[in-house]
Amino acid sequence: MSERKRPIGIIVLGHGSRRLEANKEVETIAQMLAQRQKNCLVQAAFAEFAEPNLEKAANILVQQQVKEIIIVPLFLTVGNHLHRDIPNRVDQLSALYPQIHFKETKHLGADVLIVQLLEKRISEITDV
Repeated sequence: MSERKRPIGIIVLGHGSRRLEANKEVETIAQMLAQRQKNCLVQAAFAEFAEPNLEKAANILVQQQVKEIIIVPLFLTVGNHLHRDIPNRVDQLSALYPQIHFKETKHLGADVLIVQLLEKRISEITDV
C-alpha cells in the first residue's frame, strides 16, 4: 500500500472505568467521530480499568496499515495520566513502531465549546 493511500488512525482515549456503562460512552464517542471522519480509522481505548488499552488500540491500527496515529485524550484536565503516564506510553509506542508517526492532541480543557455544552445541558432542564 502506498504511503499516500495509508489511512490515519485516531485513538479516542478515555480514562476507563470498572463500570461498563462509562466505557460504552467512550466507545459511542469514538463511533460518532468515525462517522464524521470517514477517511480515518477510529479506535476507542482506555488509560486504565478497561480494554483495549492504549497499546492494544495502537496495535489494532498498526495492523490496519495506518501511516500515523493521533491520540485524542478525552480528559477535561491535566492530571497524572496526561502529565506523565500517557506521554511515556506514547514514547514507548513510538519506539515499538518507528514507522508510525504518533501525535497527541491537547486535552479538552477550558474551552468555549465546553461552556456551550454546559449551557446546552442547563437549558435541557431549565428556562435559563
